[in-house]
Amino acid sequence: STLDRSSAASDVYKRQSQYPKVLSKEIRLDNTGSMIKIPSANLCTGTATVKSVTSIFEFADIISKLNSNQALTYGVPTNGITDAKIVTKNKFDEGSNKPNLITRSEQHFEWPASAGIMMFDYDPDDVVLEKDVVLNLLYTVCTQIKKVDHIWWISSSSNIVNEKTGEHLSAVTGQRIYLMVKDASDIPRSAKLIEQRLWLAGFGSIKVSASGSMLERVPFDMCVYLSLIHISEPTRRTPIS
Repeated sequence: STLDRSSAASDVYKRQSQYPKVLSKEIRLDNTGSMIKIPSANLCTGTATVKSVTSIFEFADIISKLNSNQALTYGVPTNGITDAKIVTKNKFDEGSNKPNLITRSEQHFEWPASAGIMMFDYDPDDVVLEKDVVLNLLYTVCTQIKKVDHIWWISSSSNIVNEKTGEHLSAVTGQRIYLMVKDASDIPRSAKLIEQRLWLAGFGSIKVSASGSMLERVPFDMCVYLSLIHISEPTRRTPIS
């Protein structure tokens, strides 16, 4: 993808859940005072609207204001609608002749052949790299990224504090980098190329799964594309902040 330095509008899809009422992950303390994370919920029913941004900073403003029942997708609906009602697969099958019905599944979304948002998701299993190191990984394999506006964002489970004791329960862990591209339909190919370059630069590894399978890994999750992306702040139970 050609990185975007112009003011061409990029579309993102903002989803708002009606059920469940909360999409963001929940963070609380267990009986021993240790932090536990409850995974994000799957959106079943809700609404979705296309939002256009002309800069990565406008995009940052959107993600900073997301509520706990909201999430973003960086693709757009395959049928071209800008306002949709999200339903379950069964409900969709029953009323699939209605033009504004979609499900949350990837089959109803695609990358547009126009400007869009590309995301790199760094979510380490063990040793956490610092911000500058993570950014330099990208700059090393794609020098153009350094020349365009991009934003760095931490995961919602980073920098969690026990307000009662002052204990820092988590530092910065997961990190995301966002940038605008001129042709979002080229994002899958570009991501694959960057993954290959990471391997060639010595940043690839093999992880053995619980079942014994050998899984190829690079520092970024290269499979995060059209899936529902939860960015809003987690629901925190007292005394978590």
